[in-house]
Parts: sequence; C-alpha cells; structure tokens
Amino acid sequence: MNQITTIPATFEQRLAALENDFREHRHTGLDSRKVRVSDLGTVLYKEATINPASLADGAGATISVSIPGAVLGDFVMVAAPYDLQDLTVTAYVQAADAVEIRIQNESTAVVDLASGVWRIAVIKKFI
Repeated sequence: MNQITTIPATFEQRLAALENDFREHRHTGLDSRKVRVSDLGTVLYKEATINPASLADGAGATISVSIPGAVLGDFVMVAAPYDLQDLTVTAYVQAADAVEIRIQNESTAVVDLASGVWRIAVIKKFI
C-alpha cells in the first residue's frame, strides 16, 4: 500500500512540519528506551579559558569550572580548541554547579598544551 504525503505549500508550513518531525524523532538506545529530541531539556553552555599544566607521561590535571544549574547525573561534553596530542579528556559534574575536566597524559612523552578557550556543554538529565 502506497502512502501519499501532502507537502505544505508555504515555507513557514514546511518549516513547522520539519520542526514537529524533529521534536517527535525518537532514538532507540541500548536500554531500548525511546528518547525524543525534545526530551533533552535544557543545555547549559560555557566557554572557559584553560591553561593546562605541562603533563609528564602518566600525569593528569583536573580543572574545575563553575556552571550554574549543573547537577549530578547531567551529561557533560567538552571540546578543546586544539589537537590534544594523544591526551585523554573527560568531563563530569562533580557537585551542584561544579564541572570538572580531567586531562590525562598516556602518550609516553611530556605534553604542554597552550592556553585556550574550551567549550563545555551540560545536557540536563532527562530520564
């Protein structure tokens, strides 16, 4: 059976239809829950100038960044402004309003990253 879809006539109608489709779009995760994009809620964003210390192989540094509204259980994403030279970076909410960024050197060499503006996004928990 073929299904025929009517395409809205005006740009505004097409845009509204796409926005509705986007809001109702669902992904099936590993736990088989279906999550709509609109369920994500608030995304907190901050740019912070970070100047990591010179790190020897096996050494790490933890940097704290204040992000009002962040709570335990929120997702955190971080983006460095340059090549990380084989360093690993993780970010997490350490306490209410406090995000920590952990930079770890496992490269077998000393790495000294420059100061730069890092971007941090906190996605509020939705389940």
